[in-house]
Amino acid sequence: QKVKLRLALKSAVIAKSIARWVDYQDKEVAFFSALLSDLPVQVLSINDPEAQERIDEKVTKGMSEKEAEIVVRGFDHTEFGAKLFKYYSMPSPIVDLVQNDFKADRVKPKNEQLAKIVNFSKCLAACFSDRTQTPSSIWLESQKSITSLGLNLSSEEWGNKISLMFVKAIEFEMSVTN
Repeated sequence: QKVKLRLALKSAVIAKSIARWVDYQDKEVAFFSALLSDLPVQVLSINDPEAQERIDEKVTKGMSEKEAEIVVRGFDHTEFGAKLFKYYSMPSPIVDLVQNDFKADRVKPKNEQLAKIVNFSKCLAACFSDRTQTPSSIWLESQKSITSLGLNLSSEEWGNKISLMFVKAIEFEMSVTN
C-alpha cells in the first residue's frame, strides 16, 4: 500500500506540472484527479481482499478487470468510485473521470484534456519509479501523450522539464511520507 501511495503522490505532483505546461486552468483538480485516481480500487481491495484475489485470478485467466469485478462483486470500481466521489461532493470533472475509467475518449469533451493529463502523469510516475527506465526510454514512451496534449517540445526542453519534474515529485513525496 505504501508503494501505491508514493506512486499516487508522484503522479499528483506530475499532473500539476503537466497542467501548467498545457495551460490547463484548474491545476488543483488535475492534482487531486491523479492523487485519487486509484482510490476506488484501493478501498475495495482493502475492504475485501478475498474478493480482490478472486478478481485478480479471473483477470490472470483472461477476463477483463471490469468483467471480473462485476462477476465477483456485482459492480465495478468505476461505478463504486463515481458513487463514492459524488457522496463526498468531489468536483464533477473528477467524478466524470472516475466514472469513465479515466478514458479520454469516454469522458465529457470538456474533461478530455484532464483525462490525458492524469493518464500521462500516472505513466510518468510509473517510469520514475522503475529503475530500468532511462531518460531516452521515458522520452520515447511519452511521445504519444506529448502529441495528444499538443505539446511541442524538443528533446532538450523535455530533458529540462522532466528533470525538474522528477526532483519536485521526489521532494514532495519525501515531505509527505517522512
